[in-house]
Amino acid sequence: MKFAVYLFCGAAAYSGQAQSAATLPSVTVYSDRVANQSPGTTFATPVSALRFEPLVDIQSRNLAEGQADLTIRGGIFENSGFQVGAVSLLDPQTGHYLAEIPIAPEMLSQPNVLTGAALAAGAINATAGAIGYQWRPTRNGGSANVAAGKYGFVRGDFYQGFARELNSGGLRLGADLAVASSRSDGSIPFGEHRFNRVNGRLQLARSDAQTDLFAGYQEKFFGWPNMYTPFNSNETEDIETVLFAVNHRARLGEGQFFEVGAFHRRNKDDYAFNRFAPVGPVHPFQHTTTISGAAFAGRRDLGSLLLNFRGELLSDQLASTSLTAGR
Repeated sequence: MKFAVYLFCGAAAYSGQAQSAATLPSVTVYSDRVANQSPGTTFATPVSALRFEPLVDIQSRNLAEGQADLTIRGGIFENSGFQVGAVSLLDPQTGHYLAEIPIAPEMLSQPNVLTGAALAAGAINATAGAIGYQWRPTRNGGSANVAAGKYGFVRGDFYQGFARELNSGGLRLGADLAVASSRSDGSIPFGEHRFNRVNGRLQLARSDAQTDLFAGYQEKFFGWPNMYTPFNSNETEDIETVLFAVNHRARLGEGQFFEVGAFHRRNKDDYAFNRFAPVGPVHPFQHTTTISGAAFAGRRDLGSLLLNFRGELLSDQLASTSLTAGR
């Protein structure tokens, strides 16, 4: 087990005479920046909208939602990151599992690519760039989709949100639930997939603050010849991911905020180099990673000083049947 602590504090001083400026009302757009927001091969995940994001390159195996390695600004998947609300999500084993985030896209804002100074102040364990999401406000409404196609493809997903005003002061209670399933025999032999996801969220919000409590579970099985190796082997991956998160964000004025959050993630991976090899009492490539963390961040205008601050604490653990420590 290891711990990591990250603290950031920055300040910028104003100079020159103050100039009056017109204040425009804020406008929030929840539509993604890309045209194709949903994939045609399975249900949508947070990585789906990034397939056509010009600042991000996705290297996929089988399909992007099966496994996606994200590279930003010429980096590699090991130095890219994800952020949801205040916290940074990562995997202590490898960047291959960085995008295992069991959250329905309907619960998240559009992705924001963080690079340069925004990356240094906004994420941990990433040197090339990070993808930042915020928790979307709940609303009354939902959607249901069913699709079928060639190669035994069947997909279905359901989302329903609820929101209710609790008092005249604008306090609102919200909740949403999402369920999705997808399976296919694949376009080539031994290239099939079976995916399932369920997640739910409770939200308490008013005009200047929002608190979210989330729980999600996702299981994915997929096969692909030469998925990781060039030895003409029919490989498979079986991944189960659990995520719990809580986040609170308060708006303190124009361009000012305070945010705090915590999370716990467990990712269990069972990889088979040869899917037809006899299975013994212990699978040779089983890895279970757990990571817990908490973070706070904010931005305050102090008149002649603009203060940006952030702190983050992470603890992770890796259990494996094949990875060992040695000299």
